Amino acid sequence: MTTGAKDGYYIAIAGPIGVGKTSLAKKLVERWEGTLVAERVDDNPLLAPFYADPGQNAFHLQLYFLIQRAEQQRQILSLRPTTVVVSDYVFAKDELFAHLTLNARQYKLYAAVMRELSPPNVRPDAVIYLRAGLKTLAERIAKRGREFEKGLDTDYMARVIAAYEDFFSSYDRTPLVTVNTEKTDILNDKEALVSLSNQVGELSWEARPEE
Repeated sequence: MTTGAKDGYYIAIAGPIGVGKTSLAKKLVERWEGTLVAERVDDNPLLAPFYADPGQNAFHLQLYFLIQRAEQQRQILSLRPTTVVVSDYVFAKDELFAHLTLNARQYKLYAAVMRELSPPNVRPDAVIYLRAGLKTLAERIAKRGREFEKGLDTDYMARVIAAYEDFFSSYDRTPLVTVNTEKTDILNDKEALVSLSNQVGELSWEARPEE
């Protein structure tokens, strides 16, 4: 019976701020004895300025994340043959946030930088999309107590949620598992985590069978 992903597979977790992506990624890495590739958030010097004044700092933050994510795509490519790789984001997130936060002039420059970087777009074998409503996300963000997130604007969070919902409403690039985290406690319910692990593993094997 399939019990999860295996060496050579790459699983990405997507969802809005505070939904539990990194926590789930860590649990799956432990279960699959894999390797975590996570966004570096706590030491990001541009997040606090962005949340304080998005208009002045969005472009700088977007470039910072683009460079980091491009580097991590190459890292995933090199790690993938010998381990299960789990990331707490999908690379498409970069452009999603660019559309959300940049004006037309900034986006044009961002797109030019993206073309020059030419990062490898490593296709996941499956994507896990975590969902939650605005009130739940706000409560989770407040509970984890990151100083730079205390000024996070709820209108911005609502736009992020809507952007993810729109993106995944027609997503067909890879096998997709959607989890409503308000109804399924995958972080604390062991049976729910095992069920998710099995489901992702089955989708991954089906998408990329043994040659």
